[in-house]
Amino acid sequence: MKITAVIFLRVDIIYGILIFMVPERSSVHAVAPERLRWSSFTSATSPVYIADTFFTGPGRTASHCHDFFEFFLVVRGRIRHFRNTMVETLPERSVCFVAPNDTHSFQNDTGQQESGIINVAFPRIYMDQCLRILGVEREAFLRGRMTLLPAPSGVWQNLSSRVVWLQQEQGNRVAALEVAFKGLLAGLVSELWLPTEDQGTVQGPEWLVRACNEMQQPENFSAGLRRFIRLSGKSQEHLTRTLRAMQGVSPTEYINKLRLQKAGEELLSTNKQVIAIAYDAGFENIPHFNQLFKRMFGVSPRAYRALHAKVFGRG
Repeated sequence: MKITAVIFLRVDIIYGILIFMVPERSSVHAVAPERLRWSSFTSATSPVYIADTFFTGPGRTASHCHDFFEFFLVVRGRIRHFRNTMVETLPERSVCFVAPNDTHSFQNDTGQQESGIINVAFPRIYMDQCLRILGVEREAFLRGRMTLLPAPSGVWQNLSSRVVWLQQEQGNRVAALEVAFKGLLAGLVSELWLPTEDQGTVQGPEWLVRACNEMQQPENFSAGLRRFIRLSGKSQEHLTRTLRAMQGVSPTEYINKLRLQKAGEELLSTNKQVIAIAYDAGFENIPHFNQLFKRMFGVSPRAYRALHAKVFGRG
């Protein structure tokens, strides 16, 4: 049987069956990668496609590419991920984005034990909307880090639980699913884009790296732009020009992302009133805070808290 003659329309089938059919690396490179199209996955009952995939044995899946975005969560064991010219070894709790036209494949890296992922495929328009809301240029995002290796424990618990909930709800309440997924995607992209202690530092001149690291402290980002300028030791114009070149955002946008990220964390981990959370993060204009929060997370602060409570069975 010639593998190239078979067209597989489901990601889990590709990952789950071709791993046994293509055990040798040389055979993977002997054929052009299969190209998957979103039209094969799209459904009127679900805005995204989510599938479990498990790997056994040493075989490597057939290389493929697609015209949509996806990210996957390593939920069991350890895998090797071949993407374009890179090879990543991803332990459990890793999260990795794959962009349209990336050629990639998987290989179990847990010996004779089983490894597994949850794959989330979604159309380009959702990522484009997310990046536009966050003020991040698409090319800058694609050049940056695409993997959380591994994800911080709090991020992992939040993300994995919400993905499982979305998977269970596929086919129900399509509009609610779309809102929930966009909020999830914005949070995940923020984790990759915004520097934290777990994710390392901003790339750029030493003074910019130092200033950005210091701005991540609540007492600094809540103080706002003047504090950022003072910590940088540069003029506002020089800071703005350099930060936009290195990160694709202005100082105000960078500060607002840090503030909104903090507000999102407090909405999920405390019972404080929304207005108190906004003030603590540095926002004095509550309607403006609500507007920025909805742009970043896809829902209002109160809806974000209520959705999380429903997903995790709280309150």
